[in-house]
Order: sequence, then structure tokens, then C-alpha cells
Amino acid sequence: MVISEEVLKLLGVESAKELVLELQKALYGLKQAGRLWNQLLHKKLIEIGFEQSLTDMCVYFRRRDGVLLVVGVYVDDLLVTGTEQSAVDAFFGELKEFSVKDLGKVSKFLGMRITRC
Repeated sequence: MVISEEVLKLLGVESAKELVLELQKALYGLKQAGRLWNQLLHKKLIEIGFEQSLTDMCVYFRRRDGVLLVVGVYVDDLLVTGTEQSAVDAFFGELKEFSVKDLGKVSKFLGMRITRC
């Protein structure tokens, strides 16, 4: 992977003609960042008992003690629903290492208006 001059300057590197760097984390804005985030989130969701949908790779679900949780993923936006609010609340606790926020009941997501029936 070649890192642009602008990114190198942000890292404090003046010249990289014979320099090799190993990035320990994805840098926001790089084309690989979204994919790396998705891989990290996927690993975490599987680790905490979610299964990836066979028909939509961006949907995960978990059934535990009769409670269903469904998570829709679009880059760094998550849409979470479940049969019990306490399970949804607990889910956000399981992802605390990622500093995710529960924005409450959804009314819009990715430009779509969401209504409850």
C-alpha cells in the first residue's frame, strides 16, 4: 500500500523514499479504513454471539433466551432492533470499546423515514 504525501506529513514524516511504515490502526479517510472497520466490527459481532445473514452481509442477528436482536450495518452506522429494549441497551454495553452511542428511537436512517407499526 502506498500512503500519500499528505498522510505522511500528518504523521510527521518528511520524506519516505526509503522508509517503511507499519500502521497499527486504520487512518480515517484512507480507502482501506472502511473495510478495516467492517472487519473489526464483524469479528466483534461474531465474538458476542451474532450470526451474519446469509442473504445480506450487512445484517446480523442473535437469538438468546427467546430474545431476538437484529443489527443492520452501513459503514459506521448501525440500526439496532430487538424484541426487548433491555437487550438492545445491553448490546450497546457490549460494544463500549468502540464508543458507540444509542441515539434513541430511529425516525430516519440513510435518508429513509422509519415509522413503527
